[in-house]
Amino acid sequence: MPLLLAHELVTEAVRILLPVSVARAKERLASFTAALFAGIAARYGGDPDHIDIAAASMPDSGDGLGAEYPRRFLVIHDRLPGGTGYLHRLASADGFREVLLKAREVIENCGCREKGLDGCHRCLLRRVPPGDYDKVSRQEVRQMLDELLGADGERWSTSPVVTTQHIPMEQQAESDLEVVFIDTLRKWASLPGSRASGDAYTTPAGTHALDLRLTGADGKTFSWRVSQQRVLDGTRPDVLFERLDAPGPRVALYLDGYAFHAGRKYNRMADDAAKRTRLRADGIRVFQLTYADVKEWQRRVLDTGYAGAGPAFPVWRPYGDSAQAKARGYYASVRKGLPGELSETVWVNPSDVLLAYLRDPSADKWLWRAEAAVAGLLGAGARGGPVDSVGDEIVRALKGADPVTGPGGRVQVYTAVDASQCRLVFAVDSRNRPPSWSALTVIDDADGVFADEESHKRRWRGWLYWSNLLQFLEHGGGDSLQLTAGQLGDFAPEALAVTGGAGLLSTVLSLEAMAVPLPPTEPAETVIVPAAPATPAAPGRDPGWDQVIEHLDPDEVGLRDLVLRLAAVSAIPVPADGHELDDRGWMAELAWVDARIGVVLSPHPAAGDDRDPESEDRDRAFADAGWEVRPATAWTAQEIAQRLGVQPSAGDTRRDQQNDRFMKDGEDQS
Repeated sequence: MPLLLAHELVTEAVRILLPVSVARAKERLASFTAALFAGIAARYGGDPDHIDIAAASMPDSGDGLGAEYPRRFLVIHDRLPGGTGYLHRLASADGFREVLLKAREVIENCGCREKGLDGCHRCLLRRVPPGDYDKVSRQEVRQMLDELLGADGERWSTSPVVTTQHIPMEQQAESDLEVVFIDTLRKWASLPGSRASGDAYTTPAGTHALDLRLTGADGKTFSWRVSQQRVLDGTRPDVLFERLDAPGPRVALYLDGYAFHAGRKYNRMADDAAKRTRLRADGIRVFQLTYADVKEWQRRVLDTGYAGAGPAFPVWRPYGDSAQAKARGYYASVRKGLPGELSETVWVNPSDVLLAYLRDPSADKWLWRAEAAVAGLLGAGARGGPVDSVGDEIVRALKGADPVTGPGGRVQVYTAVDASQCRLVFAVDSRNRPPSWSALTVIDDADGVFADEESHKRRWRGWLYWSNLLQFLEHGGGDSLQLTAGQLGDFAPEALAVTGGAGLLSTVLSLEAMAVPLPPTEPAETVIVPAAPATPAAPGRDPGWDQVIEHLDPDEVGLRDLVLRLAAVSAIPVPADGHELDDRGWMAELAWVDARIGVVLSPHPAAGDDRDPESEDRDRAFADAGWEVRPATAWTAQEIAQRLGVQPSAGDTRRDQQNDRFMKDGEDQS
């Protein structure tokens, strides 16, 4: 009979809520734990062998998504009854900072550094289990301590919270997903069956990077540089892939957690779609993976060591067997492709779709696969047929109605829903041989979708998966677009190639080239086609604005648009970019210091809470110092100009008139 023995101990403990990116990377967790032991020993003297550190976790709460974003902790506890007083001092902000500073002092002054070692038993390895020796790294510790303390130790800033539940974790989890993806990609490339290799390194900015090489079926090798957090045209993909061996399109990868992109609190679907459409218009391939996609791929790679894809590890099944047979039939008969390829490159984990593209980025092959995937919908209950008015019927279908078929036009329009109930509208232009295909996927982004959140989450994942694939249809003379129901009012069907237009992406580019960003009377609404302006250099703009625009946080709603409108008024001075109010480090993203006017980041309350205590403390500190600060969405360019005592010049007025004419033309077209 099994016997369980337990011992109850009343003692001291300190629980540290970890940044998610530290907790889920084994190397960083082991390194941070080793650094704490080193810092405690150096700060309080001797060898505190009565102190232990254990990892713990608990689900997040408030929005039902705790399984996606669990909270991870390090629990530092005293093994002596009642404790020894060490941890009482460690629990204060100053006491914890002293321990971290001592840890950095230990690793910087240890003699093993001069020998080129990444740690030894005199510094980091004193209390590390032998199985973790290879995970502990001085370089990782230095990077983490610099993030917390700053290079000079003066970055440290704290604010009180009632409980750790008041600390929002969603945005940190986005960073975690990058670490998980890069680490899994590196591990995958080392597996014998991957036909790949990767050399990892750390950039001067402290981010992880990888030089990745993949061998295709014909023996040709494709080389890619894999980097993180590169800002592109007002958006910051999580990972960027760039060809090293030959010219080719860059690949922007977004790693999306549901809670921070499509959930009830952060509904960013329309903003995501608009930004990613602009990148595609610039010739950049865009892939989107969810938290679940990455974690499933990581599990397969780490637990099974299997590097391949295919039916044994499916993630995406947009329709049943008969529809898949329809897709295979189209792929074989029209495009002469091997039908089995679709099970290895399309109906798989989106991580595998990305890897298959990196292994062979042939535009022709991926066009054929995208066409075949859409053709499968004809075997999955798609409704429609030949139509007389193509543009009108596409709009009707996007809004949920069946197309009205005509007597026999050579363009067919269909509407369909896949297995996740994601809605698609596609047109087959039989005037071309073989026919050209256009497809659009639309998701409802109104508040009512959260009444059945699990169903909405499945639709959102399908929306992302289809968008990954449909982007290749442009190569065959068609169009594709991911959009939300809230954007349908701005959709212009006459831009589609199938209706005689120049094509959606070509239209986006031409309108961006024409656009002159100016401060309108009211904040402009997001436009898909015509698209929101990018960053053209306005005539007479102070070059200092270009640096401000380059360093904007691309995830802050409304910030980029506000800056473009401000920059178009020649008399408005360039603000300070990232102004710290005092030694506590309260930050304004933009600041006109003499006028005491600033733009700050929006509050991010924790799940289930209406308040963000840190933002409130920041705003209170600015107000006490005589400043007026607001988030970008709470300012207009005119208000800031008035606070600065600025009136538009004649040149500004002429550009304003040009912009009015441009916007009117766009309204007439749509």
